[in-house]
Amino acid sequence: MTKHVSPQLVWEVIKGHNSFVRKNLHGNIFSAEPGNLYAKHSYKHSGVANDKAVDIREGAEGGVAISAKRLKTAQKPTEALVKTTSKKHARRAIAAARKQVASYRADLQGHAAARVSAVHRALRAKAAAQK
Repeated sequence: MTKHVSPQLVWEVIKGHNSFVRKNLHGNIFSAEPGNLYAKHSYKHSGVANDKAVDIREGAEGGVAISAKRLKTAQKPTEALVKTTSKKHARRAIAAARKQVASYRADLQGHAAARVSAVHRALRAKAAAQK
């Protein structure tokens, strides 16, 4: 018995029945799963099925939290994520995220920068509302 399951098999199992799938009236299918920066429901962008996935969210104490799956523990979801938090200014955080994602998955660089920018905009709006 093998201890690893291929990502393609995981995708085939979850693609039809997944709690993260969001369908709209126009026939578009989106995904809200962690690790899916594109929000597209496809194998290439899936954070659950892929061994290499990056997730960018608001940090617990402000800032931006970047999570990436470790390849050695990709089959163990509780141990798989490595999280880093950045409380830098927006431009520096975007540059740091691009650099970190480029070394891990180069095809996600642009969307990682866009997600960091969106999180910073949301944090700025939240801080303005508190004043």
